[in-house]
Amino acid sequence: MGASSTLIGQGWVVGLDIGGTLIKGVVVGPDGTVEERHREPTQAAHGPGAIVERAIALLERARSQLGVDRPLRGIGLAVPGFVDERRGVVQFAANLGWRDLEVSRIVGQRLGVPVCLGHDVRLGGMAEGALGAARDAKDFLFVPVGTGI
Repeated sequence: MGASSTLIGQGWVVGLDIGGTLIKGVVVGPDGTVEERHREPTQAAHGPGAIVERAIALLERARSQLGVDRPLRGIGLAVPGFVDERRGVVQFAANLGWRDLEVSRIVGQRLGVPVCLGHDVRLGGMAEGALGAARDAKDFLFVPVGTGI
């Protein structure tokens, strides 16, 4: 999460959790406050390419809502499956139909901002520990329940 956490404080960031059923997004301000939330169906039945295009369209809408006064500094993507976070590649996500997809590169080139890719469950646990229900806990257990169960 290093790249995305260093962006907070430097400008506006958008996070997307791309799941088999829903794409959930947040717009986060420079102080780490969630300013907006978005939810819409993934529509995975339309195919792997359509999911990428749907995510990019959501990101483009979020950026246009920010406007020129609040420039987008980066994007965080959380996805299920086998993820090579260092290379920004989804090696395999069964419920999205993705295999060896360089999603960080694709999204980054289209939007012209840095993209940080991570595994959805790992990032969810990190977020709960840093900002959520477990932020004051010494130890906690994060158990996600979603489409992949």
